[in-house]
Parts: sequence; structure tokens; C-alpha cells
Amino acid sequence: MAKREVWIGLVHYSYLNQKGYSQVLTFVKNEEEFISKVHKVFSEYEMVIFDIEDIERVSARLKNVAIDDYLIGYSKEIEQNTNFTKIGDFHTYPDIESN
Repeated sequence: MAKREVWIGLVHYSYLNQKGYSQVLTFVKNEEEFISKVHKVFSEYEMVIFDIEDIERVSARLKNVAIDDYLIGYSKEIEQNTNFTKIGDFHTYPDIESN
């Protein structure tokens, strides 16, 4: 059985009529649990997810790419309180369909 640890993924979603994306971190055991937990948290805030990509353990991500310091800080917070799900900066992009 896989152990739980901090995972990270890029979540594309809409909130308050804006579409964008954020890095999201949470404490889970696998990709399926990450997707389920993120959907639950986002639905509580009426955020609509339309894609999730690049899901992996934070420890694996750190071996391949640099992670912003604030996201590393979120990871450490989650290790201390495994109930946390942290959402990084919200980056918006234009709604191509409306142009």
C-alpha cells in the first residue's frame, strides 16, 4: 500500500467568471486520491475544475524541476497538518471561446 505524502498538480478551473490555473498541493497516497480530494475542496468554494495535469509527488517534482519557494512552504505546512489543501497563485487566461 502506498504511503500518503504531499502531491502537487496543475489545476485549470473557473471561479467568479474567470478561468485560470493554479498549482495545488494536498496530502494523499496516489493520483486518483489527489483528483478526488481536489474536486471536493474546489466544489466547496464553487470553483469548477475543467482539467488537472502534471500530478505527482512533491518529492518527485523536486528531483526534476525547481518549485517556487512559497509552494515548498505550502508543502511543509501540509506535512504538519495533513488535512490542508493549499492552492497556489491564480493565473488567469482569456476565454478563447468568447473572442
